[in-house]
Amino acid sequence: MDNQLRILNVSKASPGEHKWFDGKLPPELGARFVHCYGGPANDIERRVKRPNLALHRGCAQAAFHIARGAADVVVSHLPVCTKWTEFYLAGLKRKVPHIAFAFNQDPMPTGLQKQFAERLYRRVDRFVVYSTAEQKLYSQSFGIPLERIEMIHWGVVPPEVDPEAPRQVEGDYITSIGRTGRNYRDFMAAMHKLPDVRAVVVAAPENMVGIDVPPNVEVRTNVPFPDTLNILYHSRFMVLPLHPSDIPYGHGTAVLGMHLRRPVVVTAGEALTDYVQEGKTGMMFPAGDVDALADRIRTLMDDQALNDRLADTAYEFAHAYCTEEATLRRVIPLLRDTRLAS
Repeated sequence: MDNQLRILNVSKASPGEHKWFDGKLPPELGARFVHCYGGPANDIERRVKRPNLALHRGCAQAAFHIARGAADVVVSHLPVCTKWTEFYLAGLKRKVPHIAFAFNQDPMPTGLQKQFAERLYRRVDRFVVYSTAEQKLYSQSFGIPLERIEMIHWGVVPPEVDPEAPRQVEGDYITSIGRTGRNYRDFMAAMHKLPDVRAVVVAAPENMVGIDVPPNVEVRTNVPFPDTLNILYHSRFMVLPLHPSDIPYGHGTAVLGMHLRRPVVVTAGEALTDYVQEGKTGMMFPAGDVDALADRIRTLMDDQALNDRLADTAYEFAHAYCTEEATLRRVIPLLRDTRLAS
């Protein structure tokens, strides 16, 4: 078929686990997917971690498909797949457009690794990131023209929680959830100042090392995702205390809270300004200011009308910008552009 758009989807997932938008694109686009998986497919790949045989096999397979003319566009997911896919494509005479989707470089490379990444990333046609902070960061760090980096809000299938299911936590409480980039030390310091406020933290064990947990805070670790959603759903609101960082964190957790109509109190900075607007979809506090954090928590605890207003506005924002359908509305023009380019 002349109107087919053959999409080569490259991910770190195990075979069969990641389909991206396969089966969800409009028929008029004529999309046909080929999937290359960088997750372990056999015992040898499961045993050998360095070098990552599974990842290199998946990215080399992608290059093989392109070499034989079996794809019109490559979509790679996460920087490691983007980098190694371009590495194997570099020796080919055939070139097809390459979209680096969900590009989130953490940690940032340095020295020779940075030079290696720069050379490969500059060959990529379009990048999709989840914040304007990342647009600036990657443009400046890797010399990528800003117009080649597209910001799309973090889109998910809205989480479902059965309101009749048994509660994981009884009573009235606030919550703080997540692992990467979290500053639980400042959160615990703020909670020391609010002995009458109860909090439940869902984190990783390493997040709590050396931290003084006050008696009004319960810490749970290694909690299954459905139970985490249950804890978030039944909370008053969520606090996202983040360490200052060039690399934004917390998008996914903030979006989950918004979809569940839970206001978010977040560390001020560029990381989440595309999602949390002060006094509209949430509240912010200056990084490192424990008193300000305690004040924001007290304000939301004492003002239920404000809590409800923020919850409703956050839900409307998430419903408009942070769904799978909203992501598709942005992805389809990108794919159409690559069709014209190819």
